[in-house]
Amino acid sequence: GISLELQEALDFYYRHISQVDTKAENTIESYIRDIENFLNYVHEKRKTIESITNKDIDEYFEEVLVGNAQATKNRVVSSLRNFFGFICDYLGCEDPSVNIGCFKKGKRLPKVMSEGQIENFLEGSGDSEKEKFLDALFELIYGSGLRASEACTLELNSLNISERTIKVLGKGSKERIVPISD
Repeated sequence: GISLELQEALDFYYRHISQVDTKAENTIESYIRDIENFLNYVHEKRKTIESITNKDIDEYFEEVLVGNAQATKNRVVSSLRNFFGFICDYLGCEDPSVNIGCFKKGKRLPKVMSEGQIENFLEGSGDSEKEKFLDALFELIYGSGLRASEACTLELNSLNISERTIKVLGKGSKERIVPISD
């Protein structure tokens, strides 16, 4: 368990975010669990809210969260920042979480079709209008390097046949002009 002082701080924060925050109940429960786990850790070191330091938070991440996923660590960072920001503002003490950074998420490469999958896809096409349309769409996506989401939002008036380009709406609602392959 944690000390009465730490538990009261956690309960006070829980009442605050339950009334003010618009996050889902599961998210709030995850935040509270993150904070409670950290408070259990610092309780073993006989810490009070006012005596918790940035070093305690760093050690928690190094000792307790060492094998966790980056997304989990970032959620804990967010939980602790929000908790200490609120509690330290209320108590008038120094916030030990101000200098904790976020953890970089590993970037995942998009999934691509193998050469064999592409060949099978193209061989399986037929002569119906729908199959011809799908073949042309696939060729446009593949040949012009479109994202599937960009292809889904294409409109006929975005095609410029004379310049052999198509205007697409990409990520972040950014418009880009893409050449059409032969």
